[in-house]
Amino acid sequence: MGFLFDAISWISGAVALIMQALSLAAGLYVLCELAEEYASVGRRWLNYSLVTVISLYLLLWLDGGLPFIRVAFGIFAHLLYVPHLRNFPVIEPLSISAIMSVVAAIVNHVVWFQFLLVQYPPLSALSHFGFLLVFVWLVPLGFFVSLTTPDDCLPSKMASAGMMGDPMRNGAFANSTKQKNILKSIIDFFVERIMQLLPGRGKRQ
Repeated sequence: MGFLFDAISWISGAVALIMQALSLAAGLYVLCELAEEYASVGRRWLNYSLVTVISLYLLLWLDGGLPFIRVAFGIFAHLLYVPHLRNFPVIEPLSISAIMSVVAAIVNHVVWFQFLLVQYPPLSALSHFGFLLVFVWLVPLGFFVSLTTPDDCLPSKMASAGMMGDPMRNGAFANSTKQKNILKSIIDFFVERIMQLLPGRGKRQ
């Protein structure tokens, strides 16, 4: 194949990757919107998901298809997510429980990824993805797209020095303030920066 064909292939591949990234970001943004608007539904869904995944772990172990040690660690990793349901969707990212949950999710991924690699006959890439999605990443991703920090609803975020004397402005009604989703804030930040880099955007502003 000639140079032109290779160049077009590389450019097309790069465009396809960019489109996939944008589609993923758009999908995550929609999930963030839904999680932000329907927190109680999200909590209930995560609770059902935890019960379902743990039950599937036990069923596959009893069926003799999965090793006990890996199943036990998978269940342990999912039990670490349970305390986060108490204050859902508000989670302190730097708390011990949050850090332990993240570490457990990563280790759980490595444990099961290594297990799937040595299976014979070899499993397809789709089978790998399907197993990891359900048994490893379904619940963590649910928490991730719903993640809200407590700082977003603190009175100090709403009140300034001149507002402290007014109960309508000093944060006394902070609980009624809509919380901001972390992932949504990150996506908004990058979208805003990209829009500022577009030609003519700065001039109109």
